[in-house]
Amino acid sequence: MTKVADKLESKLRIVNYLRDIERRAIKDESLSEEEIKKAFDSLIGRLKVKNKFLTKIHQDKTGIVRKMHDADACFEDLFGSLCNHIKQEDVNGIPTLIEKLKENNLLFPSKERGVDYIKSGLENGIHKNGFTYSFAYLDVNGNVFVVFVFFHSGELEVDVYPLSNVFRWFAMDAHRIVVPATKTLDTQS
Repeated sequence: MTKVADKLESKLRIVNYLRDIERRAIKDESLSEEEIKKAFDSLIGRLKVKNKFLTKIHQDKTGIVRKMHDADACFEDLFGSLCNHIKQEDVNGIPTLIEKLKENNLLFPSKERGVDYIKSGLENGIHKNGFTYSFAYLDVNGNVFVVFVFFHSGELEVDVYPLSNVFRWFAMDAHRIVVPATKTLDTQS
């Protein structure tokens, strides 16, 4: 088993143990149910599994930049990890992901806003040259596109693709995923 699997298994044993203690303590009634639940929730909160695809490396009032870990991840894995969507092999996976991205405000309102955010971060030294930054945006017709922003021969280049089953694997070319800063993400970071 891998180290990650060992850690997850260990955390699961702790969670199951805590659930058993909670069940027994409630029957004994030596603590109030509210006290037990509060203690249990605080312990469980410390055991949250971190995002296995992305790590937050920068956040400001406009956006959040995350570093990609898994070169084999697709956009459904990456964006899905931010909005509780698990990759689906059927054709409904991407449409479901798009709905969740909309629900969680993880789409820039336009291509220009996302590009401007990345460009200003590059100019200010917040973001680093040599990386490809990707974000999703919602166009005026309600379609979702993924944008790649990178420097090539000293020029800022921008490539745009529809977020679809066909282009789901283009994520391997992304080094950083950028999403708008929202209260939803603040609670998941």
